[in-house]
Amino acid sequence: LLPAEDLVPEALDEFRRIKWPLLESALGRAAGGSVAAENNLILISSAMAEEGKSFTALNLAGVIGRERDCRCILVDADLRSPRLSQALGLEDRKGIQDLLSDESLTLSDVIYSTDIEGLLFVPAGTGGESGPELLASRRMTQVCAELSEYVHDGVVLFDSSPLLLSNESQVLSRLVGQVLLVVRADFTEQRLVREAIGLLDRTKLISTVLNNVQRTGIGDDPMSYGYGYGYGSRQRYGTPRAGGSR
Repeated sequence: LLPAEDLVPEALDEFRRIKWPLLESALGRAAGGSVAAENNLILISSAMAEEGKSFTALNLAGVIGRERDCRCILVDADLRSPRLSQALGLEDRKGIQDLLSDESLTLSDVIYSTDIEGLLFVPAGTGGESGPELLASRRMTQVCAELSEYVHDGVVLFDSSPLLLSNESQVLSRLVGQVLLVVRADFTEQRLVREAIGLLDRTKLISTVLNNVQRTGIGDDPMSYGYGYGYGSRQRYGTPRAGGSR
């Protein structure tokens, strides 16, 4: 979920470029006025698995957390494959599912600090199979409002499941102000990207990140970002290219 050590400087520069337009829209810096509460809620998804959305979510949250005047909450809302929770060693801790199913819990019960001062994390939690129903509940609307207010000077990133493999992202897209769609270069068919966008609320601000682009850098060394992902159900939409996951 992190770029290779020799690619860290380039990766940081790229994620800074992604960060600033999102923050402008979320916090109203460009307009200098107040914005709707949900504007600082950002959904990160993809059409299919293995496109690098969790890689993008984690690294984007890291560069936002380093902002001097902006905090960030990263929420693992990929309830089917909570990769971020596993990577951070919090897969068995209470998280967003528990908060939604148990109204005796508060937001402070499921928020964890990280090594980055301005970055907080909410794991997926230990709930059962009712993820889509929980995310579509009135309680989720309330939780989103609480998250937005908790970092009113920052943003909340939801790493959610691929749009074409589950319903969670489509449900969440109605509650956020922005959607960041991760598309893996030379991997995802254009028709699938269009199909994924068609599931989103088009009144929301929808941005895209083209991930894993192969390009030539100084000295003709290829620079790309590596990641792996596993859902096991992508055959419904076709077979990936050989050696697709790195």
